[in-house]
Amino acid sequence: FQTNPGQNLAMVRAVCERVRDLTAGRPARILDLFSGMGNFTIPLALMGHQVTGVEGNPVAVADGETNWRGAGKGPGQAIFVQADVHDFLQREHHQTARTDLVLLDPPRRGLGKGIGPLARLGPRFLLYLSCDPVAQARDLAGLTGSGYRLVEVIGFDLFPHTRHIESLAILERN
Repeated sequence: FQTNPGQNLAMVRAVCERVRDLTAGRPARILDLFSGMGNFTIPLALMGHQVTGVEGNPVAVADGETNWRGAGKGPGQAIFVQADVHDFLQREHHQTARTDLVLLDPPRRGLGKGIGPLARLGPRFLLYLSCDPVAQARDLAGLTGSGYRLVEVIGFDLFPHTRHIESLAILERN
């Protein structure tokens, strides 16, 4: 969860709007990597998408499941998986059914070694949220070198009067 609730809401809205536009309003299979407690998983599932949130922290996964039930929903539309994201990508790119879109919000260090497995998974769209422009730029270079093109970048000022921003990059498979 983000420390600035107003900007967090702006980010959730921006992600939901972009996903709606990219999927033409049709239900999609979405992976939410580094999903935490469901900040994006739950709103996307409430839009009718089949969303799998992957998070390494077991407490955050339990919170996500609780939040989903708190939305009055049963299992199915939103699934939370407790796993290291890099291990999940290594394992799942061979086994996963079609994934239309991946949303990722990695820690400050970025995606790193997950770029190759993510690109091999081959979703049509990637939405990459980052709090570190340097790590994001490095990862975007790897993703654009792996068959994706950068479509749009949106900034969010979570900490006014500081140099810290969040940015959402939208990529499409070439």
